[in-house]
Amino acid sequence: MQDIACCAAKFPDLICRPVSAQFKEDGVIALFELTVEAGRVLIVEERHYRLVQNDQIDSGTKRQYAERS
Repeated sequence: MQDIACCAAKFPDLICRPVSAQFKEDGVIALFELTVEAGRVLIVEERHYRLVQNDQIDSGTKRQYAERS
């Protein structure tokens, strides 16, 4: 809540999109986009990622990543 309020105070013309991260077992990282409703912090979206070595990603997937904007 404090970070969201700070963002609103320092950057009133911008939209605050707060995120948080949680490190889970097996090298998985959970990322959350948050919002505040009725004074409560709620999760808007949750995604899970696993960091891997470059050589573990096939060329087709790398091409897809490069095409994202």
